[in-house]
Amino acid sequence: MSSKRPAILMAILLLLIGAYFTWPTIQNHYYRPTFAHPAAEVPTGPLPKTNGISNLALKQEADGRWMVSFDHAYTGEPKYASVRIFQVITSPTNPKPIDLVVYTQAAKPGTHHHSAVLRNPNPREMYATEKVFAELFTHQQQQIAKVTLNQRIQWPDPVKTEVAQALAAGKVDDVLQKAVSMIDSNEDHELQQARKLLQTLVDLSPGTDAAYVELARVAMKTSWNAGGLRDAETLIGSALQIRPDSVNAKVLLGYVYAHQGRHKPAEALFAEAAATNPPNLWLWANWGQVLAMQGKTDAAIEKYREAVKRPPTQDTYDRARWDAYTNLLALLQQRTDLAGAEALLKQRATEYPAKGCFAIDYAHFIVLQRGQAAEAQAVLRDIPITPCDEYRKRLVEGLVRYVAWAGSAEPERAELLRQARAFHPVNPALFYALASSDKGAAVIKQLVATGEKLGMQDGEQLDSLAHALSRGDVAGARRLLRLGANPVAEVGPQKMPAALIPVVRRDIEGIRLMQRAGVDYAKLRYEGTTAPDHARKTGDTKLLQLLDPKSDKV
Repeated sequence: MSSKRPAILMAILLLLIGAYFTWPTIQNHYYRPTFAHPAAEVPTGPLPKTNGISNLALKQEADGRWMVSFDHAYTGEPKYASVRIFQVITSPTNPKPIDLVVYTQAAKPGTHHHSAVLRNPNPREMYATEKVFAELFTHQQQQIAKVTLNQRIQWPDPVKTEVAQALAAGKVDDVLQKAVSMIDSNEDHELQQARKLLQTLVDLSPGTDAAYVELARVAMKTSWNAGGLRDAETLIGSALQIRPDSVNAKVLLGYVYAHQGRHKPAEALFAEAAATNPPNLWLWANWGQVLAMQGKTDAAIEKYREAVKRPPTQDTYDRARWDAYTNLLALLQQRTDLAGAEALLKQRATEYPAKGCFAIDYAHFIVLQRGQAAEAQAVLRDIPITPCDEYRKRLVEGLVRYVAWAGSAEPERAELLRQARAFHPVNPALFYALASSDKGAAVIKQLVATGEKLGMQDGEQLDSLAHALSRGDVAGARRLLRLGANPVAEVGPQKMPAALIPVVRRDIEGIRLMQRAGVDYAKLRYEGTTAPDHARKTGDTKLLQLLDPKSDKV
């Protein structure tokens, strides 16, 4: 190996020497600056004695364009020079100046004039050009001459430009649909953009009643409180002043009234709107909600069914159908109408196959409420890939296999349990999911019989009962208690007894469940005090009476 080393070193040395002598040739034959000097062009007139930039000017033409112009004088030396113009820009979101190249060209010997159009660097933001400068420089980026002109240009508001162009083209609906999409996203930055878009539309086209209706939606989504509802009511009032027969305005105003506790006026508006049989499906979804608020369950179910029996719209009104589905399912489940809930879940999953969560909801129902593992697996096979379903699908895939395992016999029983654990390990989340039905509870019982611990805790130090109580799931918590869950187990980083979770949430049904399970809040201590002591100190007489009926009034 040592005998080869001198030869290798000599070869490297020869390569370096060769590169040293051949590099100028390579440079002369193959190197070109960004803009090569036009060697064949002979300048007319005498060459200038010095290099320089002069007559830099910025002017707005009659058509609104901004033109920047200047002259350069170039002696021809040093070789390969270029000229360029920069604009220095700022924006409200980035006030630090940024230099942007506007124009660049190879410099020609002699004196020459240049001009270029100055443009808004990004039409989606309110940029300002603070100044412009022109320079003459070599291909090695050495500056030969420079002239600066301090003149500010505030470029037009891009939103105003967009709306103005849409109005000129008779496409106001495009602006409204864009705003609707932004509002439907429920993203804060999108809501702010929608507000600006709609305010600009109102400014340029004051008679656009729909803009006021959508602004009312923005007001409620950004401030879901009495103030936001009041602002929405005012904006809808403006829309009705412009167009008294606006069905969309009436439907939304009914929604506002409902959440202000003005149920009768809300129902009157919905009835008035229904007379025209409008395409706005929020009429039925909102009507069902105001009836449910008043405990009129049968009437609410009827209105929700009116929304979901109409065909999908493939637009923003589909959100009303989804809302109606969710609320109708909740009412059916409260009534333990499993057949009705199953039919509804299947219908929703069929109508919206690309919404993977809907199919997962359906599979989750039939595997736990019906105990039909094979049918649930068939539904899961057909689920398209969607952003929301990865964890939930994995959970349901596990549930399907655990349910199949619980109903199987050897030899496939052991294989099914291995598969189930591969899809989802036995943990508090799985136990809580299984506790949502009696059939799932039977699976928990079998898992515990194999040695699994119902009181196991997850990374957040919560057991399955804590998960149920944290969600106010009294039915699930009741099943877990029957299976042996410990209501006073210390959970969470604070090591708080699980039975105190409904106290913290002021969950009356949860508190009563714990008391029926044998929890005596007057004796259960946490950090040296009891829940009744805390209620007494805070003056919460209602909570105190619930926690300790024998306690003296505060």
